[in-house]
Amino acid sequence: MPLQSVPMDDLDDPVGASEIATRLGVQRPTVHKWRQRGLLPTAEYESVNGARAWRWSTILRWAGDSDRITDAKLVAEYRKLVKA
Repeated sequence: MPLQSVPMDDLDDPVGASEIATRLGVQRPTVHKWRQRGLLPTAEYESVNGARAWRWSTILRWAGDSDRITDAKLVAEYRKLVKA
């Protein structure tokens, strides 16, 4: 699955399971398993289009901190976020 790089300006975009999967290059069921297992951070939005959502910056930091990023562009975005 191709990864979707996100400009740093969009770090506060709300993202749900589909967007997380697309941006991290994983299958959507993987994101749901992370949530069911309590691995994802607490959702910051209870309902965006009827589903829980997070700020992209929260997910990017979580994914980087937990070594779930393999794409070089996302690693670079994560490093910029951590330094900010």
